[in-house]
Amino acid sequence: MIMARFAKKHTAAMRHKPHLLTFRERGALAKELERDVFTVVGRFVDDYESWEMGRLVRFAESAAVSELDRLVLYRDEFSIVRDLYQQGFELSCKCIWPLVAAQNTVKRGDPNAFGDVHPQIVAVKFRPRTLSQFDKLPNAFKVAYAAQVPGWDSFTTLLSSQHRNTISHATAHHDLRSGRIVSDKDPTGISYLDFLGLTFGVFEALSVLMQALRAARVASSRDFDLPSS
Repeated sequence: MIMARFAKKHTAAMRHKPHLLTFRERGALAKELERDVFTVVGRFVDDYESWEMGRLVRFAESAAVSELDRLVLYRDEFSIVRDLYQQGFELSCKCIWPLVAAQNTVKRGDPNAFGDVHPQIVAVKFRPRTLSQFDKLPNAFKVAYAAQVPGWDSFTTLLSSQHRNTISHATAHHDLRSGRIVSDKDPTGISYLDFLGLTFGVFEALSVLMQALRAARVASSRDFDLPSS
């Protein structure tokens, strides 16, 4: 759904001169991000066995998800998976800009035009006026801008930041007795299986954004004739 909608918006946006000019300016950034995504995706693939059980959380029917809390996964690769999760999450958020640019151009004729409709969680002082300002936003705000577009709302699930503090805390560890990730700050924590589900979601996001970056790199080529307007 995300890529299908992006493809339509991106194709329409390329008819606008400001869109192609902006993508030419950001071609080096798109190239760098694409290289980084391939590197991180390669790491996910190399360590697939450590997070593959996240499929249960991602694809189980909603009625069965609550039953997964009764499962305890007696393998501990938390340090490996946490690194994948953190790297993948941060990189995914850096790669959202081509989608936002396409939306801005389709709606307002300019990839840097964010208009007057902003996510509720973004305070007035943080509302971007250019893609460069968007790049500097907190990750949760970037996700919110993408998620406010119909069909892209799944980003709030794929890149959920609800449990990031628990996962990233210095004292976080996998308690094999309870099957949960806990820390001094959050002794209740989350189940290890839920954590693997979050990691699987990050991999899904990277897989989608990899294709968006490829489209951005193609659009940055000077082989394209600029539209008249």
